[in-house]
Amino acid sequence: MLGIIYLLVHVIIYAGFGMLFYRMHTRLSFIPFFLYMGILQVLISLMSSFYSLNIWGDLFIGGGSIVYAAVLWLIMFFYLMERDLSTIKMLIIGIVAIQFVFLFLYPYFAFLLNSTVINNPTGASGRIFEIGFGVFWVGNILALAEAILMIYSLEVAKTHFHRVPLVFAAFLIYIAVLLLDGVLFPLFAFPVTQAITIIQGLSSLEGKLVLGISYGAVFITTVVLGQDRFKETRDMPRLVDMITLPKSEVIEALRRAQENQTMNKILLDLLAHDIRNYINNTQAIIEYILMMNKGLERSIVKQLKQIQDIHLQSADLLTNILLFGRLQGESVQLESIDLQETFMSAYKRVENNFLNVPIQFRDLGIESGLRVIAHSILDEVFYNILSNMVKYRKDDKPVEIEAFTRRDNGRVLLIVRDRGKGIEPAQRERIFESPMIRPRHKNLGLYIAKALMDTFGGSIRIENRSDAEQDYTAGTEFHLSFREALE
Repeated sequence: MLGIIYLLVHVIIYAGFGMLFYRMHTRLSFIPFFLYMGILQVLISLMSSFYSLNIWGDLFIGGGSIVYAAVLWLIMFFYLMERDLSTIKMLIIGIVAIQFVFLFLYPYFAFLLNSTVINNPTGASGRIFEIGFGVFWVGNILALAEAILMIYSLEVAKTHFHRVPLVFAAFLIYIAVLLLDGVLFPLFAFPVTQAITIIQGLSSLEGKLVLGISYGAVFITTVVLGQDRFKETRDMPRLVDMITLPKSEVIEALRRAQENQTMNKILLDLLAHDIRNYINNTQAIIEYILMMNKGLERSIVKQLKQIQDIHLQSADLLTNILLFGRLQGESVQLESIDLQETFMSAYKRVENNFLNVPIQFRDLGIESGLRVIAHSILDEVFYNILSNMVKYRKDDKPVEIEAFTRRDNGRVLLIVRDRGKGIEPAQRERIFESPMIRPRHKNLGLYIAKALMDTFGGSIRIENRSDAEQDYTAGTEFHLSFREALE
């Protein structure tokens, strides 16, 4: 039992620090991440020489195997989270470069420890680096090949097994590669080092399975808890491009993409400006007709108001499409935002845009002065939620909206609810699906609300009203969680 606890501590430390360095949210975070990967590369061979853990019975797992499983796990994690040709290629180049450096250093260290010229206060044997040298160059060549095989397998899974969730496929592939290493590494390394831990490794596929499950569970837990924005819909780079594409071509391709993106943004802004003008003019004409013709039949008035609603929905769709493009092409700089002020601004917009719909709002406790980490476009999150409540109201009834906040351990929870038609539980997750999966404009606003909340480091979910938990037709609650801005 104690061996299992020690193993879990290893897994948490090795995986946790890698994720910590990755989660620094800047390009500079790759520097400590790559350095950390280099440290682990050195530890693989050293820990193979130092110790092995007795997990249970006759099952031993070498210290080097634990570190190697961590390196493979971090490569998989980095690939799935980043998916950028230049950074992934740099990671592989870094691994290769480290191998070349220590191909010279390990024999030199062994020579020094075996000589009588240096002071050796601990009495460390040069045999440590002699064993480590063989483990290092054999193990790292295999590690490089197995990492490329793992990435290739992930591409195949992504391309040919659409119905298998990529997280689950990555978990299985990771374990399979570790098991393959459990077979290949002893075969290649034992003739070179004849180390005891290598002999044990020949019959320790069970240990590789334990490592695979341990690190794989960490990855799945990370994705489920939403600590990283794992996107299955982003394109995978081709393996041949990742290995062979020259840096100059990557830079040139990036430059062309940026130029095209800038031009497309300008054209979209111009188009959006003109379309909004047309919509506003049409709305004004309809308002003028209604004002100057008080005696129009009720059916005609209803049809004119329906035209107004359609134009308003078209304007909202245009805004959401532009926001969608912005999310794909720009980074959002987060700041401290007043939650109540931003929410009320969005509510006033909804009131002004839906003049023909009676809307009743009750502030049940949105704390004044409460600030959260977000961006000024948080206004669009609230507008999309509130306008959705208006569009899916119950027939001939006013829209009843209630909102209140709660604090919980550094986070702020905003709950917004209505008494509309409600949303079936089976449909709630599909509402937030990307248009790349669900290529329709319907509910695009709620997808954008979810994407923006992810960008803010927050979350959004849909529940039944808390006063009618078993009846989704009683209305809907939107739960929005933010990081509190501490000032």
